[in-house]
Amino acid sequence: MYLSERLEKIVDAIGHEGPLELLLDVGCDHGYASIAAVERGHADRALCCDINEGPLRSASLNIAEAGLSSRIDTRLSDGLRNVDEAMLADSEEKGPCLLLIAGMGGQLIKDILIGAGSRISHIDRMILSPQSEPELVRSFLIHEAGYDITREAWVRDAGKYYVIITAERRKKQDQGFGCHDGDDPDRDIHERADDERMELLFGKKGLMARDPILYEYLLITGEKMDLAIERASKGSSERSDKRLRELKELRGDIDKALKAYEEEQNGRDKT
Repeated sequence: MYLSERLEKIVDAIGHEGPLELLLDVGCDHGYASIAAVERGHADRALCCDINEGPLRSASLNIAEAGLSSRIDTRLSDGLRNVDEAMLADSEEKGPCLLLIAGMGGQLIKDILIGAGSRISHIDRMILSPQSEPELVRSFLIHEAGYDITREAWVRDAGKYYVIITAERRKKQDQGFGCHDGDDPDRDIHERADDERMELLFGKKGLMARDPILYEYLLITGEKMDLAIERASKGSSERSDKRLRELKELRGDIDKALKAYEEEQNGRDKT
């Protein structure tokens, strides 16, 4: 079974969190991620969910062909709405449950998490790979859902860049909340807000790890911003002025993220 570079990176991320009792694969498509995760011993069993019957039929055929029909089930479901909460609670007693959502926009992933309702309380960990607006996902996890982002990995596949976000449910006794746990409370509030915006856009974990693929993404996105700023500068309407301000603000976020890489490299050069 062939896996794309993106799916390989996702399965690796699942393995990093294993061994799991249950893998919930929402928007499973062909079911390859769940099949690989179970075959490699990352998860004892999996439940593949999709809102459309076509992908589920394809996933069922692939699961049967892999000889895993007894360990991987399929469910027609809008997100987690048709997943029995009692089953999740029972699974939680046996071991960790991980939710995988990949290949969707950030707003849709956020909507799925909101739509899960109380089911989300039985999910120990998540691996989320938004194709757009990752800042919405990061912000929701940290500020609303009660999860900490523990790891981020970037992958370049067929010329496109993808981020894979791993999150873990925050323990009730933990008091840290937000992107700046342990940060200096005396730091200028505007500086802290700017840093949090940058980290929600690009991911604090990836920036801290100096992920080389994230660095490529920042460079390319910065070049695109420069062209967009040049075009927007030629406008004279109120709308174009607003767009220009937004683009310059985003360019500033990118510059700040790139500066973190440069500071790290300068530190290495001195040693």
